[in-house]
Amino acid sequence: MIVTPDKLAFFRKHGYVVIDGVLPLFVCALALSACWDFVEAASGGKVDRSKPETHTSKNWIGGVHGLVQHFGIGQSKALWLVRLCPSVLQMFAELYAGMGLAPTSAADLVSTFDGMSFPRTGSQKHFDDSKWQHKDQALLDDEFNFMVQAGFNVGKSQDAEDHVFSCIPGSHACHKEYADANAELAQKQKGHFLKLTKEQLNWHRERGMALKRVPLPRGSGVLWDSRLVHASSRSLKGEPGQRAQVFVSLTPRCKMTPKQLKKRKQHFEEGRTTGHKGGVFPKRPRTYGRPTTDVAVAPYFTPANASDLVKRLVGF
Repeated sequence: MIVTPDKLAFFRKHGYVVIDGVLPLFVCALALSACWDFVEAASGGKVDRSKPETHTSKNWIGGVHGLVQHFGIGQSKALWLVRLCPSVLQMFAELYAGMGLAPTSAADLVSTFDGMSFPRTGSQKHFDDSKWQHKDQALLDDEFNFMVQAGFNVGKSQDAEDHVFSCIPGSHACHKEYADANAELAQKQKGHFLKLTKEQLNWHRERGMALKRVPLPRGSGVLWDSRLVHASSRSLKGEPGQRAQVFVSLTPRCKMTPKQLKKRKQHFEEGRTTGHKGGVFPKRPRTYGRPTTDVAVAPYFTPANASDLVKRLVGF
C-alpha cells in the first residue's frame, strides 16, 4: 500500500500530503533527461543543457515563474513517463478509493495533460510568489467535486529554502464557507483558476491558517485537493538550483461526463497541453513582444502507437 491510513487521514485534514519515494530513481533520471530533451527541442536548439551560458531568458521556453505549458509539453515523453509509472497510478487509485470513489485499477482513471515546472537556474530571484497563491476549483463548484492533483520531483532533493510547493493547510475545508462569504466574487469567477489577493489571503490568516513551504525529496510526490490554496514559493537561496517538477492529475472515470471524455480525446489527438482541470492551453505562450520559437515538439504517443493503457487514461 502506498497511501497508508495515516497518509489518507493527513490528506483529508490538511488538503495535501507528501508521498515519499513514489517514483523509482531510474524513472526520475529518465524523466529529468526527457525534460531537458524537451526544453532543448522547443527552444529550437538555442538551449543546451551542458552550456549554462545558453540558459538565458531570451532562449528559455518557460515563464518567469518557471511553468512550461506550451509547445506540446503535455504530450511529451517526460510527462508520459511519470503518468504511466505503476506506483503513480496505484497511488491515485488508492487515494480515491480511500475517499470513497473506489477505482480499483489504472483502467478506472482518466488523465489530464499537464505540463511541468522547469525554470532556468536563478530565474526565481525576482518572482513575487505572494501574488500567485490560488485555487484550482470554482467557488460555486460543488464542494465534493474536487480533483486530486500532484507534482513529482524528478530533480534534486529539496529543502525548505529551495523553490518548493507551498500551500495553506486546511484551506480546502473552508472552500464553501469562503464562497458564501464572497458571493459576488463567486458569481463573477470564470473557470476554475482563482488567484487570491492579499485581502483574500488575510481571510484565511484570520482563521488561524498560515502558508507552509513543502520541500520534496527526489522521487517524492505531493498530492493536493483542487480546493486548496497553493502555489510554488521561490528559492530563498542566493543562487537557486534547478527545479524539475512534473505535474499529473488523474480522475476516476465515474466523475467524467461524456462531453469531458470527448474533449480529452480531442486534446490528445491534437497534441495539446491542459491544466489540472482539463482546460486547454494555447499552443504558444504570450510573449508580450519578445521573440519566441515556432517549434511544436512531436508527441510521445499518438492514436496510432498508443497502448491500451494510454488510450484508457486518455478517455477512450
